[in-house]
Parts: sequence; C-alpha cells; structure tokens
Amino acid sequence: MSKKLHVIMKKEDIIADRLKGKQAVVFDVLLATTVITSFFAGGAAALYPVLDAKEGLTVNEKEKPKRPLLVGEKKGLPLEGFQPPSPSVLKKEAANKHIILSTTNGTVALRKAEAADRTYASSLLNNFSAAKELLKKQNQDIIIICAGSDGQFCLEDYYGAGHLISHLTRLDKSLELSDAAIGAWKLYEGNQDAVSILQDTAVGKMLKRFGYEKDIIYAANQDIYPVLPMMQPNGWMTNKGGVLSG
Repeated sequence: MSKKLHVIMKKEDIIADRLKGKQAVVFDVLLATTVITSFFAGGAAALYPVLDAKEGLTVNEKEKPKRPLLVGEKKGLPLEGFQPPSPSVLKKEAANKHIILSTTNGTVALRKAEAADRTYASSLLNNFSAAKELLKKQNQDIIIICAGSDGQFCLEDYYGAGHLISHLTRLDKSLELSDAAIGAWKLYEGNQDAVSILQDTAVGKMLKRFGYEKDIIYAANQDIYPVLPMMQPNGWMTNKGGVLSG
C-alpha cells in the first residue's frame, strides 16, 4: 500500500482525530515556521510555540532559570515585551537559547497539530531535510498543514507545501497525492521565482508595510539549512535528533 499525502489549506480545518497515526508538517512561511527553522539553524536549544501572549508570559515565568528569549507578533505587529519575529535578525541570537514564540497563526497551527504521531515545522529554508525524514516512516501517511491567516487560505504556505511535495515526489515516486497536494506541487513547479510569489501575497504585502521586506526575501531561500524542528511530548520543539536541554 502506497503512502498517502494530503494538504490542509488552513489551521481551522484541522481535525485532531484524523491526524492520529500520521505525520504532520506545518507551514507558516511568512513567518512563523521560517523563524523556527532559522532559530534552530542558529543553534537554539529548544523552542516553545504558544497560543498567545498570555500563555507566552506564563511559560516565561515558569522557565525563568533558562532565561528564555521572548519573541512574538499579533497580526504582524510586535507584542509588548516580546522581540519582533525577524528570522534574519534573530538567527544571530539563537545559539543555545530557549525561545518562547507567539504568532497569530503558525504557533497555533503547531499546537493544533500535536495529535499527529510526529509534528514538524517546515519552510522553504529546510524542506529537503523534512522530505528525507518524512519518507523514513514507510507506513505513515503525511498531512501537510498550511497555517493560513485568520481563517483565510495563504498562497505562500501552499507554495511552501508544493516545494516540499516536489522533493517528496522525486524521492518516492509511489506516493499517492490528494488533489490538494497535486495543486500545491503544480503551483511550485510552475512558479520558480519564490521571492516574487511571497512578495505578491496578501501577507507579504502586509509585512512589507511593517518593514519586513528583508525577511520576505530571506524566507524565499530554498534548502539552505539541514534542520528539522519537531514537537516533543512536553510542548517544546527541538531540532530532529537533538536532545532537549534542561
């Protein structure tokens, strides 16, 4: 029996029971999963994705001995008391840090996807590493989750999913793709200018207004980091194969 591959268009469509026994990969290309990938590429020890600022402050208080780095945004604007989630800037501060991240969509999607056997964060930056890991589990179907934005479909997440599917289909030609997966794959294969795609999306235009243009260009880099952030049972994320410190 071939491994099945499906794409969920937005986090609000996640049904936890349908993730059980499967591998889930979450995309929030602008910017949460790009930020998370970048943190681990910079040597972060662990990252906690929270649902909102309130939970972030609670986790921060509990984890004070680790002196975590608080990072977050709400609807593209920095949260009070949190550093802005700029992946190109924060990668330089990540080494050995514990990070608490709050975002409008991506961290919420990761938490909603925890019912899967394994839950990963991916982006254009690290999709090849994700593809290789996902294919190691011969009998587990793959669910790719696009975070979306406030209940709306986001093209940049679907494009990121297509990039991953492009790798997966080259590595395993027996994969059985749903129509949504085929659509994402064809979108990526027919549009190789990632910078243009990301800049033209609704979220891309919003981020440009807020001064994140450098980060949009950074997010368009493909397969530059051999990392794969993975959810752990205690709520923290670590790089796949890494040891959770503390």
